[in-house]
Amino acid sequence: MLPYPKELRVRVVAAVEQGEFTHAEIARLFGVGVTFIKKMLRWQRAGQDWLRGRAGGPSPGYKRRSWRGCAPQSPSTPMPRSPNYKPR
Repeated sequence: MLPYPKELRVRVVAAVEQGEFTHAEIARLFGVGVTFIKKMLRWQRAGQDWLRGRAGGPSPGYKRRSWRGCAPQSPSTPMPRSPNYKPR
């Protein structure tokens, strides 16, 4: 997922600051989400660099767990239990 262009960020924040439209109308007009608008405004109020592109998704250090090989080969074979499993 790529970050929105800097020009779009500037135009969206400028439209909000004009105060003529609601956040939902501006989101629809520019093709962004309301959450994106709220995030840009929150970053701007906090004095953070809201023009720097940030893409969504997990952080670079995130490792996705692979479940391949964990499922039994036949439907009648039970799934292996977790080592932390405690029967009730």
